[in-house]
Amino acid sequence: MMTAEYSKIAKRYDKNPVRLQQPKEKYIDELLKTKKGKLCFLDLACGTGNFLKAQKKYFKDSRIHWYGCDKSMEMLEIAKSKLSGVDLMIADAAKLPYQSNYFDFVSCNWAFQHFTNKRN
Repeated sequence: MMTAEYSKIAKRYDKNPVRLQQPKEKYIDELLKTKKGKLCFLDLACGTGNFLKAQKKYFKDSRIHWYGCDKSMEMLEIAKSKLSGVDLMIADAAKLPYQSNYFDFVSCNWAFQHFTNKRN
């Protein structure tokens, strides 16, 4: 299986305008209505942080704690430059450093096809 080398394309990743179009995640609205207390949101394979940036804007005054992880340090460096108030971590999606059931919501956009071990 071919996979993209994100360390090599990180600097030009955001030049694709499609990646910058991020709709509001409707399921977050549902969670905010039904669950009390803080919500934990993880963007798995967050890349340069476009989805997180958009969701933080849509839900700017909410009780959400935002997390993002990616396997590419180069992608995370770009995400760090555009995000504040987000816990970003380098991590492999198959070996996440979080406890089971820690997150109320996990998103994964544009990445699942690149995962080599989809069963974990």
